[in-house]
Amino acid sequence: MSAARKTAYSPQHAGLRERASASRKAITRVPRKKPDCCPAAALGNLLDQAWVEHEKWDEQITPDNRAILGFMSDVTLEQIRAREIAISFARASSPAGILTLLAVASDGLDSAANGSNPTLRRSGEEIAQRCLFSIAAALCAITGEKRDAGVVRRYLPTRCDPLSMLDAEGAQ
Repeated sequence: MSAARKTAYSPQHAGLRERASASRKAITRVPRKKPDCCPAAALGNLLDQAWVEHEKWDEQITPDNRAILGFMSDVTLEQIRAREIAISFARASSPAGILTLLAVASDGLDSAANGSNPTLRRSGEEIAQRCLFSIAAALCAITGEKRDAGVVRRYLPTRCDPLSMLDAEGAQ
């Protein structure tokens, strides 16, 4: 314990205390926005930015400049695909993250059902599966529902979740 705390109050210290108190009151507190720590939501924002960039390149492409600008459009599509895969490996901790996972799962299901080749269909299926397991984990974490109870244990059991080691209960 410091000597300052051991010293009893005396009138000679009153000026210092008053100045310190006035100084603390004079400080304007700026409310800080709570950072969005949800990995899925943060990656979703990056995915949205990639789509905006892709749409910009697509709007600029004409038959005359397709050879030049088409490459940039393809690069942005690769970034979109990479971000979708990254999102499928993320866990949501917010409603925005859950919606992001739901959107990517929907796209993965579309690829699984309508993909032009078996590799694309399999990749879409894997993305959708990871997203659905993550959505189930997030909803159970937010609501307090048991993940391995009811019908969820049959269709989305923790033991089949490829990312269950990311959950607090899966890490134990």
